[in-house]
Amino acid sequence: MPALQGLDREGRVLYLGTFAKATTADIRIGYLVVPPQLARTMEIAQRHLGLIASVHVQEALAGFMADGHFLAHVRRMRRIYRARRDHLAAALARQLGGVLVAEVPPGGMQLIARFKDGAADQNAVSRLVATGVEVRALSSLALQRPRDHGLLLGFAAWRENEIAAAVRIMANCLSGKRAGRRRGGSHDFGILEVYC
Repeated sequence: MPALQGLDREGRVLYLGTFAKATTADIRIGYLVVPPQLARTMEIAQRHLGLIASVHVQEALAGFMADGHFLAHVRRMRRIYRARRDHLAAALARQLGGVLVAEVPPGGMQLIARFKDGAADQNAVSRLVATGVEVRALSSLALQRPRDHGLLLGFAAWRENEIAAAVRIMANCLSGKRAGRRRGGSHDFGILEVYC
């Protein structure tokens, strides 16, 4: 899906991003793509805010990109994320196929799993939270009255065995079985947080 800024023909949309997600959170450099008529205004505003990224980090990042390492890194991460996405989608289909339908995105770091019977997602989220699984309800992201009910699930940061564990707990909860908590802390699954 193209960014809204790429579809803008009137020069009204700003595109804000960060390298933290594509590389590492330690690189605290963001970027803002603005229409040409706003470039000078944004430059002045940025100067007055005093938020200047380290010149050394900027130079290192520019060199990383110029040498082709950034593009290679992005390609590698896409392969990893694709594998994790596919693993999550397959696990959901296998263990929760009677309850949820996963919408497999062409890219990204999250997927939506909609309830087949149109069940209210807030009730499911409450049940999942009671068993130690934190998920985001799709209806909570609506500005007006929600028409869609489902779960927003993150997959990018988690290994396949962690994803499998999360889906097992979800299946136990959503099928009415009780999923217990074991001692030993929590595994955070992006939007899913599973205690086991």
